[in-house]
Amino acid sequence: VSGMTLLYRIPNCTPFVAFSWFVLTVSLIVLLALTAFRDPGILLRHETPPPGSENAWRWNDRTYSYKPPRSYFDPDTGVIVEKFDHTCPWTGTAMGKKNMGSFMLFVSLIFVCLVFNIILLTGGAK
Repeated sequence: VSGMTLLYRIPNCTPFVAFSWFVLTVSLIVLLALTAFRDPGILLRHETPPPGSENAWRWNDRTYSYKPPRSYFDPDTGVIVEKFDHTCPWTGTAMGKKNMGSFMLFVSLIFVCLVFNIILLTGGAK
C-alpha cells in the first residue's frame, strides 16, 4: 500500500503531506527493526534456582531449567522468554518483556500508516 502511495500519489501531494507520509513510513520501518532485532527478554538456563528465589522459581522439564514466574519456553525460538506474549510470524521473534513496547508502537503505527495511505490513495488529501 505504501509503495502504491509513493508511486501514484506522493508526486502530486503538497510538500507537507509528502513529508508527513515519509516520516510515518520511515518510523514504521524503524519500529519493525526495533521489534525484530531487540532481545525479547531471553533468560539464561539455571540448573539451580538463584539464591533468594527458591520458592518462586519452578523447574521446567521442557527446558531442563528453573524459570521464574510469568516466563515461558517458546518452542518456536527455543528459548525461555520473560513475560512471553507470542511469537510473531512477521518478525520471526518472540514478543516478551523487552520488546513489547516497540511491538505495540509498531502495531499502532501500522494502523495510522494504513489509514493515511488509504486517504491518500482515494484522493482524500492532495
